[in-house]
Amino acid sequence: MSVFNRRSKMLSIRLSDDELQQLKLVCQNRGARSVSDLAREAMMQMIAGGRVRNGHGEGVLLARIQELDQRLSSLQDEVSMLRSQVVEP
Repeated sequence: MSVFNRRSKMLSIRLSDDELQQLKLVCQNRGARSVSDLAREAMMQMIAGGRVRNGHGEGVLLARIQELDQRLSSLQDEVSMLRSQVVEP
């Protein structure tokens, strides 16, 4: 880490024992060095993803919209298939 990116500020949050254990598991699964690194990465992703409103960054909303679009397309395909089976005995 260069001198220009030196981290000198500290943020403190309170967690329950269960929340901390869950975060430690996520750290292990993602290969993060610490809960602090994981939290920093998550915050930076939120910042990079755009404005944050009601706990949802634009990136999260876009991913959810894409997921819903895929599910809708799948449902449309299934309805079309069912319609063809009903119309054509």
